[in-house]
Amino acid sequence: YLAEPAVLPPGWTTPAGSGEGTHWRLQPDETPVADARHLADIPAPYPALVTLGHDQDDAHYLVDLEYLGGLGLTGPPERTRAALAAIVVELATSSWADDVRLTVVGEFAGLEDVLASGRIRYLPTLGRAVEQLANRAERDRELLAACGLPDVRSARATGSAADTWIPEILAITGPLDAAQHRRLADLVPALAGTAHAVVVA
Repeated sequence: YLAEPAVLPPGWTTPAGSGEGTHWRLQPDETPVADARHLADIPAPYPALVTLGHDQDDAHYLVDLEYLGGLGLTGPPERTRAALAAIVVELATSSWADDVRLTVVGEFAGLEDVLASGRIRYLPTLGRAVEQLANRAERDRELLAACGLPDVRSARATGSAADTWIPEILAITGPLDAAQHRRLADLVPALAGTAHAVVVA
């Protein structure tokens, strides 16, 4: 399920009556897979892609956090915390990401000790994490503009400054005050299309 219509390469098909190029299906048993040695030389195109769930046909719902810039998980606290933990674990152990930096605020202090991924930094409180993320996103925007590119997805597709676009995801479980809520709400639109995103439970 794509946010915008697209034409995907052979192997992908559009189910009948599925709309204008936003719903695609891949039959892995019928699709040739590129040689692993060749794939190793290609930068990961969507390193911040995470699973949110499944539809009624057991197809995966995936979301690209870099595209969104922010994701808010709502519902009973025990469920939103579990969902956020699942997202962090998936990103920390993702084999389709060359590198990801995760800053986890509030809970899950021992997660990096358990996973030993080298990708997770823990903070007990938000502190200056939002401002640091905003500054990095602004640097991304400046570099994208200098390259004449609209977003980090285009930069990866063209191989521009390939070593620059390491995703940084800020995952927050701790309580936020009104000022922090406003700051995040203002920041999320500026993050969309950069290599940075916020996930809040």
